[in-house]
Amino acid sequence: LPCNEGTFSSALGLRSAEQCTDCPEGAFCSTGATEQAQCSPGTVQPDTKQGSCDKCVAGRFQDASNATACESCPSGHYCLQGAAAALPCPGGTYSSETGLTSADRCLPVPPGFWAPTGSSLPEPCPDSGFFCPGQLADDVNDVPGSKPIIVAVGAFTEEVEQVQTLTQLSACDDTHACGAIRPSTARPWQRPPQDPATPCPSTW
Repeated sequence: LPCNEGTFSSALGLRSAEQCTDCPEGAFCSTGATEQAQCSPGTVQPDTKQGSCDKCVAGRFQDASNATACESCPSGHYCLQGAAAALPCPGGTYSSETGLTSADRCLPVPPGFWAPTGSSLPEPCPDSGFFCPGQLADDVNDVPGSKPIIVAVGAFTEEVEQVQTLTQLSACDDTHACGAIRPSTARPWQRPPQDPATPCPSTW
């Protein structure tokens, strides 16, 4: 008769199931096993005499073989069920919490910030020359919110209160004629069409 599930033996001439060896922690033994089989990454077994290994629950992972416990997913990452490795939060998102169970738990960066892949905290936008509209309003980067956006030369932001607020642009040309300022939903790196040039005030 074969050794029972959870035990193993490669010896010949066994007379009873009691002569089979108990499967150790971090391994499993199917019925008739001649040797133990290590739990693969993403699975664990904390007990002896087991016929299978358990998948890590969502929010935890294990990247080693022959393990007895799963580890908590680190900040800036998430872990699906049976994860052998923690997956980073996508660019434009972040999380300082541990044990996230899906990418949906990563938070979108707000206006004034950006975040590369695997961020625990968002990065503040550079002081000048760049604009960070936040992930939800970023229609320039392939991965929204993943990096600062360069502001076009000759354009500047006078007011950005929140996502999708009006942005006012103005510029003067070499003849000191100024385009009229008008509200625009365009991003500050996109110069909107200007009204015909009007003379600058005499006080300039």
